[in-house]
Amino acid sequence: MGYANPKVRATYGFTIDHGVAADVATSFKGPKGLTGKIREITSVASEVFTAGGLVKIGTTGDDGAYANFALGTLAATDTLVATAQSGALIDEVLPADTQIEIVFAKVTLGASGTGIADHSITVDWF
Repeated sequence: MGYANPKVRATYGFTIDHGVAADVATSFKGPKGLTGKIREITSVASEVFTAGGLVKIGTTGDDGAYANFALGTLAATDTLVATAQSGALIDEVLPADTQIEIVFAKVTLGASGTGIADHSITVDWF
């Protein structure tokens, strides 16, 4: 299968407060019968990230099977893209007719941690 001409390009957007007490989980699913390919994950901080934070894309059994994008320490308005981070995209190919899990991991400083960001995940469906 070639990945040059997608039938559908979808961008899934989320605004997440990574300074909360627990990880935030959600999911998405592609169009029926189509296989997906993650093209990019973009994160734009709107609040200082004190330490850590992750965007993980995977399955219920392995929440980082497809991507494990580390946010690190960020200033407000900093922008990160997964394609510029070595190892962030582990397996960009998403199976057809499967719920894809996303975990937005909290920052690592416990109760004193901060970090809000707008995240977009761009997927081409074939």
